[in-house]
This record gives sequence, C-alpha cells and structure tokens, in this order.
Amino acid sequence: MLVDGLRPLWLQSLYEVDGNPISRVSEWVGDAQYYFDAPVGPNVASFVLTPGSTLVDTFAAEMSRFCSAAIETSIGIVRSTMPKSTAWLFIQAYYSAFYAAHSILRSVGISASNLRSTECIEADKIASALGFNSAPLSAAQYRCEYLVGGGRLNCLKAPGPGIHEQFWRIFDGFLQNTMTAVMQNQQLASSDAQDIFVKLNDLRSVLTWGNHSAGNWLSSIRNEVTYMQRHMAWFPYGRSRADCNRLFALHRQWSREPESINLRTAMSTDAELFIVTCAFLVSLSVALVRDMALRHPTGDSFLIRGPLKLFNLSLY
Repeated sequence: MLVDGLRPLWLQSLYEVDGNPISRVSEWVGDAQYYFDAPVGPNVASFVLTPGSTLVDTFAAEMSRFCSAAIETSIGIVRSTMPKSTAWLFIQAYYSAFYAAHSILRSVGISASNLRSTECIEADKIASALGFNSAPLSAAQYRCEYLVGGGRLNCLKAPGPGIHEQFWRIFDGFLQNTMTAVMQNQQLASSDAQDIFVKLNDLRSVLTWGNHSAGNWLSSIRNEVTYMQRHMAWFPYGRSRADCNRLFALHRQWSREPESINLRTAMSTDAELFIVTCAFLVSLSVALVRDMALRHPTGDSFLIRGPLKLFNLSLY
C-alpha cells in the first residue's frame, strides 16, 4: 500500500533500467559532461546535460547501492557473546536506516551528494568558460534533483551543520512533499490516500521528535550512543536481558512489509522507538525496490542483481 503512494513520484524511466549501473552523481559532476546557462556558485549550480545524455542510470546505481547497503547492514546485526550488549545494534540499525533513506530519495530523482573540491573545480572551469562563474562552487553536501524533462540537475548546498543532520533535513523535505502529493493523487482511493498519509506522518513525527524539527532525531540518538555512551547500550548496561531480546526482535521487522510495522504503538523507551523506526525505513526501501523491479518491462531489472539478491539471501 505505501508503495502505491510513492510510485507516481518515481524518477521518469527509472523502473526500465536493466543491467548493473555503477556510476555516481558526484563522479558525473567530475566528468564534466554538461554546461551551464545560469550563474554558478558558491552554493548553487544548475547543470544542463549535454544533448542525448541522461542521469537515470546514475540514480539507478545509487538507489541500488544504498538499498543493498541497508540490507547488508541489517543482515549483519547479530547478538554478541555479551547478551546485554546493544551498542552495535543501535549503530548498525541507524546506518541501515540512513542508507535506506538515501535509496528512497534516489527513487524520486533526489540525492544528497557530497561534491569534493576536485569535482567543484571541474564545474568552475566550465562555468568560467561560459561566463557563468559568479564565485567558486563550494565543496560540500548538496541536495540535487534531476529534472528529466528539463534535462538538468539542480544542486543547492545543504543548510545546517553536519553531514547527517543535513541529510535528514533533506529527507524531511521529501516526506512533507510526498505527503502532500499523496493527498492530491486522485488515482488513489481516498481511504488509501489517508492511510498512506497517516503512516508517513507517523514516520515524520518520530524523525522530528522533541526539538528535532530538521528530522534528525535518529541521528541524535546515534550520537548519544556512540559518543556519550547513553541509552544503556554499553557496559555496565542497565537493561534486562529480556529487554535486550525485545530490541533485537523489534529490529528483525525490517524484512516484513512496512504496513505491518506500527510506529504509533506507545514505546516504553526511546530505544524501542529508535529501533522500530530504523527497521521501518529499511522495510520501506525494500518494498519500494521490489515494487519497482516487478514493473520492469522485460523482468530484467537492475535491482535484481543488487538489493533483491541480498534480500533473498537473507531469507535462508
């Protein structure tokens, strides 16, 4: 059901990609196969693709790579010989969700891409040659959106501090836009649209929990576990073995359908809400790639060789 709300937002022709694409948005910028028709820098650039070129395969490669990383990280979450140890559960669960959210963004033609100085220099050279270099393009993380019809990649420097905090702000913007699009989609039954909206709103409510208006609550909890040894994740713990078992069980929901994961159930601790939300994001990314692969015109989707191959291995 959730994928029904996301499907109309897919990047045009993405579901038709086959083979094993391997490119990256940042590498494409460094390869300089584009031009400019507007001023560039220091925080913005609108890359115009050369005639006949496309970035659909690039976004396919990134979508596949990030979802594969989310699945592999989730598979790798196992109990240690210390039954009350949960620190690495928190850390791995977070990164699985982080990778999953990256994959979800790529499905709609949005990326959070780190442009290095070498790539920015290449862009500056082209902009200068065309008289559009108002200031050097800054090496930073950018929110990039591929407009297939317009043949351009619009990149805007991500605001705020920290790579992870910047990313979750970008993802929060995506969630808000998606929720609006779902309610405006006349192809969905009103009851289905409402159900999808509620589920996405539940997710956003968690990501913006407390004073995390930028949607970076998961990142904040991860930082508290990693750098401050909070949430009873490290020795001498403070959590019962049964409670630890419950955390691991909650994360195993990642392989279920996202609709079956309840984000509205009252969780007794931040730890439980954190783990469930991480599992939900991975589940949603898996559901999305499965739905996209089913719609490939010949059945030879690029997703079969990547995340779906890993997911099928996880079932054994």
